[in-house]
Amino acid sequence: MSCNSWNEALDGAHETLQGTLAEREHALSQREQALDAATRHLAEREQATAARAQALEESLSLAREQLLAGNRRADTLEATLQERDTQCGRLRARIEMQEADLRARLDSASAAHQAERTKLEARYAAAEVRWLTEVDRARQLTKESAKEAERQMKDLRNRVELLQTERDHLRQERLEARAELKTASAVREQLEARLRALANPVGRAPGTRRPKAKRPRKPTRTMGPAR
Repeated sequence: MSCNSWNEALDGAHETLQGTLAEREHALSQREQALDAATRHLAEREQATAARAQALEESLSLAREQLLAGNRRADTLEATLQERDTQCGRLRARIEMQEADLRARLDSASAAHQAERTKLEARYAAAEVRWLTEVDRARQLTKESAKEAERQMKDLRNRVELLQTERDHLRQERLEARAELKTASAVREQLEARLRALANPVGRAPGTRRPKAKRPRKPTRTMGPAR
């Protein structure tokens, strides 16, 4: 029994040792994989760093070139600015000369303008007197024309009133003539009815001819033209 127990204990220890070894091998395998990954990552970072270093070097080279170009442009601009300053000095002197000339011309023109203005004021005063006289004359003519127009308007109103009176009178005469014409038509109808009654008496023998009766003439009336 003791041998069996000892063998079982050895087997258990052996199994335990194998499990421990397997775990260590698995841990070592994971560490190797992590190390490989870290190595790859480090290589990638080195490549990226190298690429960045190259890009920075290129950028620095480009910046140096741009700086040189900027310095050359600054030198060119400085020379151009000096040349412009020289031109501005010449132009300033020319402008001062032209201003002096223009000031002299302006003073001469102002004196001539003042003399012309004095003449114009004298002419304007004389013209104003003449215009005032013409305005007074035109105002008087306007008053006379207004009086004449008022008189003519009054005459026209009187003529219009007279024509309206005549029109009303003619309208009344036309109404009266229409009334008389209507009365005459009624009288004619009555006379025609009597004539028919006389021409056809009640006791006339059959076969006898009806004597002709003269029809009365229609009354005529002379009427003026209707307006």
